[in-house]
Amino acid sequence: ALGGAILCFAWQGVLIGLGCALLLGLTPQRLADRRYAIACGALMVSLLSFLVSLLWLAQGFAFPGASDPDEMAAGASFLATPLGDHASFFGTLMHSAETTTVLAWLWSAGVAVMILRLLRSWGTSHRLRSSARADVPQVWQAYFEHLRDELGISAGVRLLQTTLVTAPMVVGFLSPVVLVPLSVFSSLSSEQLRLLLRHELAHIHRFDHLVNMAQCAVEALLFFHPATWWISSQIRREREFCCDQAAVATPSDRRHLAEALTELEQVRLSNTSTILSAHGGPLMIRILRILNAPLGQTPNLLPGRSLGLVAGAAALVVGSFAQTSFSAQDSDVQKDPVVAESSSLDG
Repeated sequence: ALGGAILCFAWQGVLIGLGCALLLGLTPQRLADRRYAIACGALMVSLLSFLVSLLWLAQGFAFPGASDPDEMAAGASFLATPLGDHASFFGTLMHSAETTTVLAWLWSAGVAVMILRLLRSWGTSHRLRSSARADVPQVWQAYFEHLRDELGISAGVRLLQTTLVTAPMVVGFLSPVVLVPLSVFSSLSSEQLRLLLRHELAHIHRFDHLVNMAQCAVEALLFFHPATWWISSQIRREREFCCDQAAVATPSDRRHLAEALTELEQVRLSNTSTILSAHGGPLMIRILRILNAPLGQTPNLLPGRSLGLVAGAAALVVGSFAQTSFSAQDSDVQKDPVVAESSSLDG
């Protein structure tokens, strides 16, 4: 059942990825919140598709007498692939116990590796948090607490400084803290640092740390599909844009934030000994977005190409379903008219 669900998601993930690309292409880039919701929704649909396929197939194997065997076979074939009849590539794999068993074991090994990867990331975050110091300059501690209270964020969220990072970041899933490099207090202006703190607190205000935890869990389960990683990268990209928009309110804020990110990027490129730099995507992409793509003037992202891809995929799926249906009916009629009538009614 697990191996069959993996095969099912091979084509389901492609369609979900194309649908996500279409919706993102039709949504202006200035609407970062909406684009973020679309990408998160696509990742959730991916997880649900995989789980539904797994439960459907597992029910058929666990309770073979719960329904007609022909219906179970038809359901398994439907889930396996929309791209051919029972002799198709996916259909052949679906009915191969050896293939599905191997896929299940490979998936289990992959999930184990992903869990180890998450544990390593958690250990790095814990080390960063444990080594950070709370002796932040009083003026910035006071401003941080004021902004935290203004956003309604728990008082447990603290501002810490460290030498192990090159840019401000939020660390922690359940009890996050804001880490800032020790050098920013001397290298950045007060206005630039203020905008960076607002950006990081926006992450916590939006519960991005919890969304990121769920996102990592989905990545661990669906690691085998490229569409999962592409959708996940769009989530992280749009998440940063959302917080950039939350931090800036005036053209002057945009200029100061772009200057701050430029300074941080220069520090990151010149310092190769740091353990961890800013997360959430390349800083230069955000800089170009802030300066060259003002809010309200950002063009759509290739809606025509995305629409063509999804339309072509949809036509292929519909045509393949029709071909499969007619081929199955013709074969059944030649073998047994009664069976053919039953299969037609089931379809």
